[in-house]
Amino acid sequence: MRPLAPSLFLGLLLLAACGTPQERCSSDLSREERRLDALISETRTNLARGYTYETEYRDVNFGMTLCNRGPHVGWCYDHRTRPVRRAVAIDPEAERRKLDALLLKRSQLQGASCTPEGRPVSAPGR
Repeated sequence: MRPLAPSLFLGLLLLAACGTPQERCSSDLSREERRLDALISETRTNLARGYTYETEYRDVNFGMTLCNRGPHVGWCYDHRTRPVRRAVAIDPEAERRKLDALLLKRSQLQGASCTPEGRPVSAPGR
C-alpha cells in the first residue's frame, strides 16, 4: 500500500491544479473578453482603412524530389501551398453593424461574473 501513496498524492495535486468550476468559468469569460477585444480592434482598423485582408492558399510546385515508394525509390512531384494575403474591399455599413454587435456583446460580458457552480451570470440592469 505504501507505493500507492505518492501516486495518489500526485493525482490529487494534479486534480487540485485544474481549478474550481468558478475559476474555470472566470477564465472562460476572460478569454471571451480578449477575443471580443481583438475582433473589435480588427473591425475598427478595417473601417479606418476601408478594406480588409483575406488569406488564400495557392499551390506552388517545387518540382521533382526523390521519394520512397515502397521498396523502390523514385521521382515525385513536390506540391506545396503558400499563403497569399490580399486586400479586399469592405461594405462599411455591414462593418459598422458588426462593430455595434461586438460592442454590445462586450458590454454585456463586461459585468458578467460566475456562480460557485461555474455558471456565468449577467450583470444586473444589462
